[in-house]
Amino acid sequence: MEGEPIRELNAGLKQFFDEVRATPSLKGHLDLAILRFAGDVQVVRPMGPLCEETAPVIAAGGETNLGEALGRSLGLIERSGRHAASDGEGRPMPWLIVMTDGCPTDRWEEQAWRVRSLAFSSGSKAGEKPALPPPSAWLLPDPE
Repeated sequence: MEGEPIRELNAGLKQFFDEVRATPSLKGHLDLAILRFAGDVQVVRPMGPLCEETAPVIAAGGETNLGEALGRSLGLIERSGRHAASDGEGRPMPWLIVMTDGCPTDRWEEQAWRVRSLAFSSGSKAGEKPALPPPSAWLLPDPE
């Protein structure tokens, strides 16, 4: 997509960076990675603390490969070792924020289920299967 949707995405990303930098408890303490998923999934910003840098400008183009991006994002979170509600050092559970200027063009549902399972399993006791809401509670509606 081009035009207004990508401008809005970049404005939202800039606002996110500005808000984090203006919040002392977050600046330098929030680990952040940014992936672009128009066509091939690309790491725009590797995982690391957000300090003084400005938000990157994301260019539109190609397909919206949300499923592949979710899978790569989960890999980054899992490799960071911060995929549980508490890692014993008081670090918070990771967040996955998805910003897009278009609807998914790949098979994203399986990866979305992995994200949902990870989010709900983090509060479960060892060996306990998390209670997940039905898929209708979290699937996006079909675009009109």
